[in-house]
Amino acid sequence: MSRRKSSLIAPGYKATDKDVEQLKSLVAQAFQESQKTIASHRKLIISLTNIQERAIEADLETVFTKFFCQCLNRLLPVKRTEKTAERVVKLVEGFSKHIQEKYAPKEVEDDDDSDTVASRFTDDVVRHLLRGVTSKDKLVRARSCQLIAAIVNGLQEIDDELYDSLKFHLSSRLYDKEQTVRLNSALALTRLQDDPDNITDGTFSITKLLLNLLQHDSSPEVRRAILFNLEKSSLNLPYLLERASDVHPTNRRSVYSRTIKEIGDFRLLSIGMREKLLHWGLKDRDPSVRKAATKMFLGLWLHNANDDLLELLERLDVLNSKIASTAMDVFFANRRDALDKMEFTDEFWKNLTPESIFLVRKFNDFCVKEKLSQLLEERMPELTKIGFIIEHYLQLLHEDTSDPEMEFIVEQLLTIAETYDYGDEIGRRKLNSLLHDALLNNEFNDTLIKCCVAIIRKISVKESDFSQFIVELVSDIRDPFMANKKDEEEEEEEGEDHAEKELLATIKSLSIAQSTLELVERPIEENVYLSSLLDTLIIDSVRNHESRIRERGLFCLGLCCLLSKKLAIDNILLFGHCYTKGDTNLKILAIKTISDILTIHGTQILDLEESVDTLTIYKMYYKAVRNDDDPDTQTVAAISLCKLLLAGIINEPDLVKTLVVVYFNGNSSYNQSLRQALTYCIPVYCFSSSENQKVMASVVVDSVRRLTLLYETADVEEMLNPTQILQQLIDWTNPSRVVRLNSSGQMADGGGKDDVQCYVAIDMMNRLLDDKAPGKDERKALISGFTRLYIPDTTPIEQLKELFELIDEYVSEGDITEAYAKNAMQRFYNEIKSTIERAEQLLVTKPEEKEEEELVLIHGANENPEESTQKDSEESAEKEAHEEETEPVESELLAEVGEGPAESSLVAEPVAEDEAEEENQVENSVSEVDRESEEEESGLKSLSPEADVSESEDEAILDQTDEKEPEEKDDYEEEEEEEDDDDDDLIPETRNESGSRRTSSSSRTSDVSHASRSTRSKSRASAQPEAVEEEADAKSKSPLKSTKHKSKSSKAIFKGKSLSKDKSKDKSKSRKSKSSRVSHSRNGDDNDDRPSKRQRRTPRRSG
Repeated sequence: MSRRKSSLIAPGYKATDKDVEQLKSLVAQAFQESQKTIASHRKLIISLTNIQERAIEADLETVFTKFFCQCLNRLLPVKRTEKTAERVVKLVEGFSKHIQEKYAPKEVEDDDDSDTVASRFTDDVVRHLLRGVTSKDKLVRARSCQLIAAIVNGLQEIDDELYDSLKFHLSSRLYDKEQTVRLNSALALTRLQDDPDNITDGTFSITKLLLNLLQHDSSPEVRRAILFNLEKSSLNLPYLLERASDVHPTNRRSVYSRTIKEIGDFRLLSIGMREKLLHWGLKDRDPSVRKAATKMFLGLWLHNANDDLLELLERLDVLNSKIASTAMDVFFANRRDALDKMEFTDEFWKNLTPESIFLVRKFNDFCVKEKLSQLLEERMPELTKIGFIIEHYLQLLHEDTSDPEMEFIVEQLLTIAETYDYGDEIGRRKLNSLLHDALLNNEFNDTLIKCCVAIIRKISVKESDFSQFIVELVSDIRDPFMANKKDEEEEEEEGEDHAEKELLATIKSLSIAQSTLELVERPIEENVYLSSLLDTLIIDSVRNHESRIRERGLFCLGLCCLLSKKLAIDNILLFGHCYTKGDTNLKILAIKTISDILTIHGTQILDLEESVDTLTIYKMYYKAVRNDDDPDTQTVAAISLCKLLLAGIINEPDLVKTLVVVYFNGNSSYNQSLRQALTYCIPVYCFSSSENQKVMASVVVDSVRRLTLLYETADVEEMLNPTQILQQLIDWTNPSRVVRLNSSGQMADGGGKDDVQCYVAIDMMNRLLDDKAPGKDERKALISGFTRLYIPDTTPIEQLKELFELIDEYVSEGDITEAYAKNAMQRFYNEIKSTIERAEQLLVTKPEEKEEEELVLIHGANENPEESTQKDSEESAEKEAHEEETEPVESELLAEVGEGPAESSLVAEPVAEDEAEEENQVENSVSEVDRESEEEESGLKSLSPEADVSESEDEAILDQTDEKEPEEKDDYEEEEEEEDDDDDDLIPETRNESGSRRTSSSSRTSDVSHASRSTRSKSRASAQPEAVEEEADAKSKSPLKSTKHKSKSSKAIFKGKSLSKDKSKDKSKSRKSKSSRVSHSRNGDDNDDRPSKRQRRTPRRSG
């Protein structure tokens, strides 16, 4: 290609129109080839450079540049996702960078006369593309900014006029609504950053624009582009590292993996910034960010500290650091090899520093956590030795009580000693006496006192011994001052010094008492020592006029109330007065104490004669949460109330409403801690329980009404409009988002009740129909909220109809004038109407579905329900016909029954009417046996030889005398006969062995479900031959039985005759049994669940 170009435009040759066309063809061909692959770009860039050189020699430079811009015009409207367009942009970027490098050495020394091929080409192309920056087409704007950024990226210097033009046009695109436009304009402007030394407050600065975009742009890609390309100067550094708390995890990870590396030595950062970086990174919720932060700490920072862990800890300021402990946990977890390399010699223990003792403490904690007992025994000193080490540093602390480093060393040593096993008697006694003397003679801070008391509790075997030790210690501390009170007149000159010492002693005693009460568990009434401590120290401190003593006394009294229900009842009113009359600290203490008391003892301590009522407590929380003037108390009250609501201790809708109103109120936007707490607690409250969600649903409409009034009157921009507020409340009351436990024990959604938002809709409609009609904003919010409600078909039909009537009433009034309102209400009207229709259909289809399920159980899963229903009707007809044929047989059976009782009976019926009814049931049983024999003849032939009996032989079989031995009774029959032995005189033994038992439940056949009747069909089919034999056997043997119940038999015969007249009634009942299956399935649940005796019986074959 280069040979063709050189022959086309030779030096000194004057170009013609044909040459111009060929030039354009070659440039177009280069653009065309660049779209295929990036691999050929290097060759194409050299070709374009040669074409440009020959064009300049032929005085066609303007033509080349103009046609180059025309080719770029074809690229502007192409979407960013088109890969061929991205390849062309790569070509333009490479060509611009190449000519900048090629023509850079030819620049003249005089800057005013510097005019090169590269500068002229860049100026013309960039000015041409700036015309597209303000285009109405977003694709053109985005592509123009992208090309400008690609060209500017290769510039080594730029003309002042072009710089100002770029600065003006691109800065306006930083606020474009399209993210790609903002991204490419920001990339272009990062090449035009100002000198940090020249930036002043009153001047226009590109750097300031980029920093503002870095903090507030909504696109993470834009923020990331600025983060990568902004200069790492001292001015920009805090803004760059601030991205470690970016909302997007990729940006947060990029700070630790890329930005920190570009900065270099972490010692260039301030201690506060190091603390923030570790805190944000090591405690990030995203694992990739935590991994990047861990790699930064263990790799880059440790390497910058010359791989010296103690030097790294010095750079973290362990005395005041809150993240150093977490950092060391991460170190030991990832560097287990460092554990074996650590050795603590005697010289090491004699010259402890804050960093070294902190390292030992974290080493000890990690070994205890991981149960590395062998390593602890090898590296750590024994209990007696650690006692002497603590004694040594306590003496140093006593010499200089104001040394913070020595306090830190003693605190770490006591923390280490707390993890020891106190089986060594010598070491235990050493520490016991040592800590007693230390608490008695030294002025410790609260942290040291807490550590000492914790060790004493571990040394003490019983809680009573621990309490006795503490009470004696407090007495030793206070006794000198109590004795000197008698000689106050003699010490008037030293009064001020004495009062100050007494004050410090009382504060120390209260601190010890507080640490003690936090460790005990037994009630105060069962602990004599703590009761004396309460009377002599705590109550006196509560009455003291010194604020420091009074607050500590109230705190200790609150801990006592947690250990005693009686104390809680007696003193909860006192804490209420502290909230009403006290300052901010006292109010916070009172709210925390009352909340803890309610958490431990519940609301049972309220509404008693000697206690406060529930309404007073509710009013306290109500006032505290709504008090915007005291944000600290407001936050504590809101958090305490949320805890009580989540625990189910308080379930007051008005308090829930108060939290909702405060959360959406614009005044709370300045209290970020309150906003953060409510942002978490309110959704958790709603989605954790369906009952909680019901409470929230009951306050939705009233909350919107109150917030609308605030929205209309308050001049606060941070407050959401009523429509957005209602949408959020509807989301919180969505029953599908309530958490539940699934079958596998995992958390899942869908645990709410389906009627929750139907109640919300009814409240919204009542509000629209209220005499005091809502305002415009509230009305718009309510109407637009109907389309977001979740009202399923399973909602009770009564509620749906009530809601539909309210909608119909509101629509029929004709007060709706806005088009959006008409459309929304019409859609909601149609939706509820269709929901009601589906709900009614569900009510109708549920019994049908149940009947189909019963039919499947009857006829098997492979049968068609319609065929089964037809089969049932055929069986009923056959039964009726067969009953008519067997009437003579029935009369014979009745006559034979009168001659003597049957050998055994399974049912005891002492009433004569029941005896006659059973004889009638014998008749039905015979016909039923014949019908079932006919139905299942084919199946029985293959199972039993007795089944080879034809229909015509049924009556003959009944007339024959069966000479077989009586059939064996099943277990169930034997049990019932044993139960009926005591009532043997009342049992009429005039019924046959099987027939009477089988027909005993025939009077209930129309009351049991079709499923239970048909489920027995197969069992009866398999037992049919034995049943036939039992009937014949009973008939043949009845004349030979004993006649001791002959009088009762005659009564049965008489009743049997009267019952035979009512045979038609029994037949009509059997005909109606099928038609009443649906009603029986609804009303006869008790009968369905109780199988008949025929069903339970499992006859055995004789022989």
